[in-house]
Amino acid sequence: MDIHNPTIRLIIIDDNVDWCKIVKKMAVNIGYAVDVVNTPDQAYAKIEEADKSMSPFSIAIVDMRFEEGGYDVSLGKDVINVIKEYYPYIACVLSSGESFSPADVLDLRDNYGLDYFLPKTDLERDTLSYALRRSLEVKDMLRDLRKPTNLNEIKERRKLLENNLGLAKAIANITSPKIPKIFISYSHKDEDFKEELIIMLSGLQRRKIIDAWQDCRIDPGDEWFLSIQNAMNDSDIALFLISSDFLASQFIANQEIPQLLNRRKEYGLRAVPIIVRDCLWKTEPVLKDLQALPKGGKPIITFRKETGERDQVWTEIATALEVFAKKYTNAS
Repeated sequence: MDIHNPTIRLIIIDDNVDWCKIVKKMAVNIGYAVDVVNTPDQAYAKIEEADKSMSPFSIAIVDMRFEEGGYDVSLGKDVINVIKEYYPYIACVLSSGESFSPADVLDLRDNYGLDYFLPKTDLERDTLSYALRRSLEVKDMLRDLRKPTNLNEIKERRKLLENNLGLAKAIANITSPKIPKIFISYSHKDEDFKEELIIMLSGLQRRKIIDAWQDCRIDPGDEWFLSIQNAMNDSDIALFLISSDFLASQFIANQEIPQLLNRRKEYGLRAVPIIVRDCLWKTEPVLKDLQALPKGGKPIITFRKETGERDQVWTEIATALEVFAKKYTNAS
């Protein structure tokens, strides 16, 4: 079947680049046309592109886990669910390097709605060929047992999703992990403290655990006030770098704090005062009931740089933010 149908298209969705190369080589030698992508977002875009070009994929091999590119979560089930929902003609094969008993494999097939399970260990050409053939056969066999599919309804839902974003981006927005956005409110006289914080958060930013916004991200020509308003409206965490200059700022007092605390009330934003310089913050009505960092409200400026105390306290703050960010992502 495989050799006589070289036009059958296969997409491999896996962040293990070396494994993808091996599987692609085997599949091409068997007679499949193969595309490889390494993230769910890339997969949705590639599948949509193939669908629109009238040369759709027939099979998708989907990794159980994606641990690179900022995902670090089990997304195989989500990817398969999207494929089954919007592209029911694609047979789904789940691949994993973990060991499973036959009973576990059956549970996976039921829970994931997949058509075949492909272990990554000791993979050979004949094993791959059989798995791909069986996935197509099982898909057709189970088609009548699964929830009836109304193709017209699917097309309508896809049109609604597309809007101006495109289907791939719309699906990615729904299925990608929700990264909490951080808004940093500070006086420009405390710029040095803000930079120290940004540097300490850079690892979390790079790994897409958080998205920390600061006003230097406003591009030339952008309306700065509107940019700040939009950033506050999108934020999930607000960090207040507290000092006497922060408390004296009319813009912060009249614009930023009220809007952020209102978002806290309406949407559950987490507001965190970080005391950078000593001041009368404990008597401020809007701040006195918020749990401050560092522990005990000891100002950052009192921790010495040359002894490493400053780095240690920023690390503790970043760790606390990482814990909350991961809880937020898992709850979303």
